[in-house]
Amino acid sequence: MTILNVFLIGSGALMLMGASIGFLRFPDALSRLHATGKVGGMATTCLLLSLLSLHASFGMGLKVLLIIVLLHFTAAQSAQFIARSTKRQQQPINLKDPEI
Repeated sequence: MTILNVFLIGSGALMLMGASIGFLRFPDALSRLHATGKVGGMATTCLLLSLLSLHASFGMGLKVLLIIVLLHFTAAQSAQFIARSTKRQQQPINLKDPEI
């Protein structure tokens, strides 16, 4: 493994751990959604780029690029749909509220 692979895998793993901690620790649904949507997408991108540098070929490069683009488009859309649904239902957003 090269230094680039070690850096990409390490940073991806740290970002995934940060997203997981943010998901568990943030108080409301929208903050949790932001932590997992943004940081999780970047962590997955780092891990996929590491995979690409390990198995470099034109076909693999196109597949990884397509996965990264689809990941970022779908993560943003799903986050928007979840946030809109939470707002429309007018449910309490705070998940640590004892009344829920």
